[in-house]
Parts: sequence; C-alpha cells; structure tokens
Amino acid sequence: MTPKILKYIIDQLNGNDIQTLSDIEWRDVILVARSSGVLARLFHCLTDKNLLETLPPQISRHFKAAMRHETLFHNQVRNEIENIRRGILEGAMYNILLLKGAGYVFSDSCAARGRIFSDIDILVRKEDLTDFEQKLNLLGWVSETDNYDDMYYRKWAHEIPPLVHINRKSVVDVHHNIVPIVSRRAPSPSILWSEVERVDEGVGALSTSAMFVHSAIHLFFKEEFHFGFRDLTDLMFLFKELTGSENEIERVKTVARKLGFELEVFLALRYLKKILNVEGVDEALKHFSKIKPHKLKLIFYDWMYS
Repeated sequence: MTPKILKYIIDQLNGNDIQTLSDIEWRDVILVARSSGVLARLFHCLTDKNLLETLPPQISRHFKAAMRHETLFHNQVRNEIENIRRGILEGAMYNILLLKGAGYVFSDSCAARGRIFSDIDILVRKEDLTDFEQKLNLLGWVSETDNYDDMYYRKWAHEIPPLVHINRKSVVDVHHNIVPIVSRRAPSPSILWSEVERVDEGVGALSTSAMFVHSAIHLFFKEEFHFGFRDLTDLMFLFKELTGSENEIERVKTVARKLGFELEVFLALRYLKKILNVEGVDEALKHFSKIKPHKLKLIFYDWMYS
C-alpha cells in the first residue's frame, strides 16, 4: 500500500479535502478499504461530500455494494435483537447490554456508520447467564464448540462459547466480563453496568464515554489486529462524539481508571493522533499524562502499532 492510498483513506474518514486518483489508485483504495473493513465507511464519506456520483460506474458500484452490505447487516442485527427481546426479555427480571458493533447500531452512534460485523456481542450479569443461555438455546442458538473448548470458555474466558442459530446462522457472543478471567485483569462488570445510558425494554447500551473505553480495551488488550485499522476508526468516530466536552473526556478517564485500563485508553488516543491525524487529541492526552509510558516503551509501542 502506497502512502498516497493510506493518506486518501484517512483524509476521507476525517472529512478533509481530497486528491484526484487514477483508476489504478482507486482499485487500490477499494482493495485496502475492503480488506480493512472500512469500505462502507468510505461510502458515507463520499456521499456526505456529494462525490460518489462523480465517480465512474465501475468504481462507485463497489461503494454502493458495501452500503447494501452494511444495510443488510444492520437490519439483521436489529431483527435478532428484537427476537431476543420478545423471546427472552419480555417479563424477565434482568437486562442485557449490547457491546461493540451491535451497541453502536442500537444507540445510533456515528460509529455505526459503515460498521460491518459478524457477531452480536451481549453482556449479561453472571447470575443471569444460565437463564439467558438456556432461553437462547430454546430460540435456536446453540454452541458448536467441542467439550474441551467449552470447558475452557466457561472456566477461564469472559464469555460462554459462541452460539450459532440453527437456521439463520447468526452468531451471538454472550459475555459476563470484557476481558478473560485468566488474564487476572478482569474488572468488576458492575462498573460497566453503572455506565449504561439507555435501556429500551430490557436492552441497554453504554454511554459514549464507556463505549470509547471498551473499544480501546478491545483493540489494545488483544493479540490479533486483522481489523485493527477498522477498530481504530471506531475510536475516531466515538472520540468525535466526545470532542468539545471537557466533562466527557474526564468521564473517559474516570471509567478507564475504575476498570484498570488507563494505558489502553492512552494508546488509543496516541494512535488516533499519530495514525489517523484526528484533531483535538492533544488536549485529551493531557488527562493521561501521569500514565504515559517510558520513552523506550513508547518507541516500541509506536513501532508495533504503526
């Protein structure tokens, strides 16, 4: 990937002025954006600037197809959430909390624009986990995991094995925490539950500040980054929702401190600036100056993440 292609994608995501591309460069933009999971996001950026219809049909059709793909995914997620609401939560004495992509869609966050995802991530209180899983089974969601992996999930992980619908093949990931128990850094889930901003008939979503913290943890506390660029753009859109509110940035810091993941939030802010050139990050970074790693560690982080 040439620097020009990367710069074009980042400029588009930031709403900056753009440069003219050749057909070959457009091909590279489409290939890179699709493999990174941001092609539908570029559709929205081009549409916002009334640029999509100025492109040749052989180029614009890729963006339009990505938009249809996004619409299909989001409609499926909404339908599955409604199935769970009607089949499980009506009359139940507990709520569920939607995380990551499903949470963005449910809360109408701008991070939902162009966001493609395959699983519906749900947080359930541990005392409600057995009841919720059994009722999902009755609705057709079943585990396809073997006995050994099933045991590992239930003893050491932060979630039960993924549940796949026998007909629709939709996947539900049911969590009782946000990081694996075996990591010894699993926080009290009550901290996240205290950050729920919206509950609609048993289905909840986090505040934007807590979404930002959780997204940072998800990206910087794991070992594979196949969709790392897409996940960083999640953080970019969430950050832009927070920009301009000193109270919200302070709230991000408070949630990160309570959960024990201030470093991950610092890294998220650092690479929003260094990789995506997001404005307003310097001011937010001042809130995390005390946990800034040693210079040699920062050199290593910068090499690794860029």
